[in-house]
Amino acid sequence: MNNIKIAFFDIDGTLIAMDRDTMSELMEDTLLQLQKNGIILCIATGRPPRSVPQFPRVKFDAYLTFNASY
Repeated sequence: MNNIKIAFFDIDGTLIAMDRDTMSELMEDTLLQLQKNGIILCIATGRPPRSVPQFPRVKFDAYLTFNASY
């Protein structure tokens, strides 16, 4: 039984490899499959809101920026 309802992802080094500036196709496909399975996707980052990149294929449900301190 799957009890996971929400998944949190950092950007740098997690969604985007440190040597790239875009998300890999495999990561995008994985995130889309999670959403298809009803999992809420959230970005959790130390970045300020204005520097969070947009990902054309994946629409995140929530954002925690400044490590949620703002």
